[in-house]
Amino acid sequence: MMQTGRLHLDPAREDHIFDLVETDCSYVDKYAGILDATAHQQCPGIVVRGLYGSRQIAEVNERLSRNEPRHLRVAHGRSADNPDQEPVHYFGLNLVNAKPDLNAYLDFAVRFRVFSAELFESLPTFEAVIRQTLERLVPPRRVLSPRFEDDRLYGPATIRIFPPGTEVPPHCGNTMLRETAQYAHLRTLVGRADQLSYFMLINKPDSGGQLVLYDLVWQASNMQNRDSVRLDYSEVVNRRWQPVRLSAGDLIIFNGGRIYHSVTRIEGKQPRRTIGGFLSFSRDASAIYYYS
Repeated sequence: MMQTGRLHLDPAREDHIFDLVETDCSYVDKYAGILDATAHQQCPGIVVRGLYGSRQIAEVNERLSRNEPRHLRVAHGRSADNPDQEPVHYFGLNLVNAKPDLNAYLDFAVRFRVFSAELFESLPTFEAVIRQTLERLVPPRRVLSPRFEDDRLYGPATIRIFPPGTEVPPHCGNTMLRETAQYAHLRTLVGRADQLSYFMLINKPDSGGQLVLYDLVWQASNMQNRDSVRLDYSEVVNRRWQPVRLSAGDLIIFNGGRIYHSVTRIEGKQPRRTIGGFLSFSRDASAIYYYS
């Protein structure tokens, strides 16, 4: 049994459960339509290798490690097992952590876009690259950032920092999209297809920090059960699991709304750094929205 913090992964249960599509960023056009299939459980998702080149992403990682934007920092609680452990923290605010009026969230969105432009200075901005990539994957649909009732834009992404010793428990996203108060306005824009997750790896830790997908999926019948969002570790200990191997600069888009997934404990001295958010198709399926 391999133990990563509280997460136990039985090597005998590692398996090839999902056929994730893998492609180089140059050939994304070949997979137009794949996100429709992903949102309707016909494909688990796609890994796009080399969204940014190794030198480009190393430059971004160096800038981020040298100048973390404290004005955007949102801590995500300390470990009960180790209160001295530096917590997971985000730069930017996710909808699920916002207040229902979204005022602070929308303010964070403005400041995040300013910082992101600085972080990717002299490079194509992450938001521009994501938009272009999505446009190649969902033609002829539009790719949009949602706008609130007062016309303010939603956040495009968050940057997530996972210090050594941290991990992410098993969870999925559909209940958050369909039930929580913070998503009330977004629900007026998007349809009932599954919420997709997307992120790019900025910095790979020395060891661990691996995305793990389980042979366990969200069911609409469980929407009133808090465990339909986040599971206790014991509920996946006997499940088959599949690691997803990513390098810095790689992008993954997968059905994180329905497939339970976790991140193994980060080991060594280097943190795991990612940037990403979520995707949802519009009610009339004429557009796809990206947001944090």
